[in-house]
Amino acid sequence: MTCVDNELTFDDICNWSRITSLLATQKPHWEPGTTHGYHGFTIGFLAGELVRRVDPHHRSFGQFIRDEIDSEFYVGVPNDEVEARVAPLIRKVSI
Repeated sequence: MTCVDNELTFDDICNWSRITSLLATQKPHWEPGTTHGYHGFTIGFLAGELVRRVDPHHRSFGQFIRDEIDSEFYVGVPNDEVEARVAPLIRKVSI
């Protein structure tokens, strides 16, 4: 099952306004109150959009967290800090 009825492209997923608009207009996949689901693909968009809409400064989720909770906590990583903050993945090669 997908998170929205529309066919999504990589560009759709990278476009904040597009994906949050699709999520806002999405009809439930089941009758509300009959079951629940884990929003593994959408929780970041939903939480980020909630913060953006209620925050009087309209900050991103990451900026809100850094400003209000912990200045060293990152949601995502700034391009100029990738090397210092992200551990490299090394694929083990069988010989």
